[in-house]
Amino acid sequence: MVAVLTSADLGPFSDPPTEEERVSETVERFFAAGAQGEFDDYCSLLTDTARSTVEENATRLLGGTGQVACPAVLAAVPEAFAGLSARIREVAVSGPRARVEANVKTKNTQGVEARTILLDQEPDGTWLISDPG
Repeated sequence: MVAVLTSADLGPFSDPPTEEERVSETVERFFAAGAQGEFDDYCSLLTDTARSTVEENATRLLGGTGQVACPAVLAAVPEAFAGLSARIREVAVSGPRARVEANVKTKNTQGVEARTILLDQEPDGTWLISDPG
């Protein structure tokens, strides 16, 4: 019975994820959503400020004619996300802020690009990307 509880991560043997693991999961979900063209999910993993920045930059590029929603902005350039993947090298959490060092690759680039990804923890405990690097 003890072996079953331990392997199932239940009862007194539960091992809840660390904040570092939760941050890593958010970053992995973020890049997977981009790679799969799931831009609603991708944008939902951005902080309000980061999402607004994407939308404001797109509005400026389009000549300032109305706000363009984050998913629509990204859907207009799906080739930028083709083959997107990230390999996390390091995670550091300090209170409600986190920094992830990752190697990011797309189909359209040779080699990998080192990125520093910043996250903020929301009041409900979820982690969101404040700067995707």
